[in-house]
Amino acid sequence: MRRSRIAILLMMVLLLSLPMMAFAQEEIAFGETAEGNLTADEPTVAYTFTAEQDQVVTIRLESAEFDCFLTLQNADGDVLATDDDSAGNLDSQITAFAIPADGEYTILAQSYASSQGPGGEVGSYTLSLETTASSTLEYGMSVDGNLTEVETFDDYTFQGGEGDTIIITMIGEEGLDSYLSLFEGVDKGSALVTNDDGAGGLNSLIGPYTLPADATYTIEATSFSRSAAGDYTLSLERAEVSNLEYGDSLEASLTENRQFLYYQFEGEEGDIIDLAVEGGATLGTSVTLNGPDGYQVSYSDSYSGADPLINDVQLTTTGTYTVLIRTLEAGTAGKITVALDRAELASLDEGSQTLEFDDTVTRNTVLFTGTEDEVVTLTFTIADGATGSPSVSITQGGSSVTYLSGTTVQAMTATFVVPDDGDVLVQIDDYAYEAHSIEVSLSR
Repeated sequence: MRRSRIAILLMMVLLLSLPMMAFAQEEIAFGETAEGNLTADEPTVAYTFTAEQDQVVTIRLESAEFDCFLTLQNADGDVLATDDDSAGNLDSQITAFAIPADGEYTILAQSYASSQGPGGEVGSYTLSLETTASSTLEYGMSVDGNLTEVETFDDYTFQGGEGDTIIITMIGEEGLDSYLSLFEGVDKGSALVTNDDGAGGLNSLIGPYTLPADATYTIEATSFSRSAAGDYTLSLERAEVSNLEYGDSLEASLTENRQFLYYQFEGEEGDIIDLAVEGGATLGTSVTLNGPDGYQVSYSDSYSGADPLINDVQLTTTGTYTVLIRTLEAGTAGKITVALDRAELASLDEGSQTLEFDDTVTRNTVLFTGTEDEVVTLTFTIADGATGSPSVSITQGGSSVTYLSGTTVQAMTATFVVPDDGDVLVQIDDYAYEAHSIEVSLSR
């Protein structure tokens, strides 16, 4: 009995002295792609790497033979992040994880089935580990970047102060649909603000935005789909915003070092405005009008050869509107004049109206005073027997009443019921870019 007890104790000591190897162990470095196999005997493979605090890492696991699953652990075995299908096609990706402390970390590459219990699927896989080093920006800087199918985003950090008002622009090349996010800190938890098309076209604009605290801030520059590739230019500026009022006509200069101009004005719901950039065609410019919520209201540029013009736009919200003017080609310099006016619309209450269109004026708006439940007919006639392709939007109080359009027509009519008492707006867009007239008449 004594010998048996001694033998059992010796066996326990030997077992405790053996290393606890639950998974196959490998090493991986940043920038490497490892190939491996999950088997019935080894349904999970562990990869270790060393990282520094605040380093941003992206881990991707792909397989055509099993449903992937990723786990990231620290040196104590605590789970920091997991992912199942974020990379699509049952592949996994832990994206933009900020390392919490200097040290060694472990990646578990496995199938979804093996992550849930014993056993699991088998097959070959590839595992990649990338680090996205945040570039440091300062106010007034502009940098060129590139998104790829592998590196689908870039991070930029800057030091901001409480109360700083900033503007961030991301201009994509060759049709890149850019997307911007701003975070407080480097962890990229919940975004303070995001933007898709605020800079006009497929370009992004954050701001003017006032920073809430003295802190490090992170800008994430990516595409709207988070998968598109392409070149872009990103700019960070402390906002120099000029105030505009109705009736103002302000001269300004664009220089090689200042390719953007920003203006703000106070608008009220129901205001109908005209905004022009005189001299903008000579330089090659665009103008974007953003609402109080930061979303684009209207856009125009000089690609047609005419000065950018936003006309007859009805404001649907009371608040602060932002105007962004930028050059279409880098390095352009010269003077422009920015003019803002409250539009005076012709009234159909005074009789039929003849509206003129050409290569610069592609929109006209008229109005009439409606009565609730009144049935009215609008007739649109192209002058001189010509044909046109007008699109007509009829609204009251910011809400759509009806819409009609035609292609190569000589005339169109719309009969509808007026919803409420008050002004009814009739907006006509025609992008023929040639001189012609459209007569609009009203019958009650």
